[in-house]
Amino acid sequence: MTNLQVLSLILVGSKKLNDLSAKQAAGLAQAGLIGIASDGKFAVTPKGQRAVTRFAKTRRQAFVNGQVAQALAELPVGKPFRHRGLWLRMGQAAFTRSEVLDGLKAAREEGAVQSLKLSNNNFQIVWFTGDKIVVAETEEVAAAAK
Repeated sequence: MTNLQVLSLILVGSKKLNDLSAKQAAGLAQAGLIGIASDGKFAVTPKGQRAVTRFAKTRRQAFVNGQVAQALAELPVGKPFRHRGLWLRMGQAAFTRSEVLDGLKAAREEGAVQSLKLSNNNFQIVWFTGDKIVVAETEEVAAAAK
């Protein structure tokens, strides 16, 4: 198990600091993730708290990226869409807007989706799968945003 996985178990309460092996305790202490509190007992440091938060966020984003990829597979090739439409389709309550947008950006880096900025306004960005976008539908999407 990695240091962050062990630390996550400690923070959730599944594992106690006193139950750590010497190797685990040394690794966490050297990384500055655990230390000795004012009462003389081992405790998770603020650095450890932040590391676990980042770790959880990274794992959540990897899950969301997979969900975005599944949702993109269901869309017709070349048809423009806005990220808000995809977010609503995926379930607005299940994911945040920024998670879906980051998932789209990750899909764009992999080449699964492309984006087209219609103007200098960030709200004029349309996304599409495939190599070519259907131009007539893009104009309809842009007109609906005005």
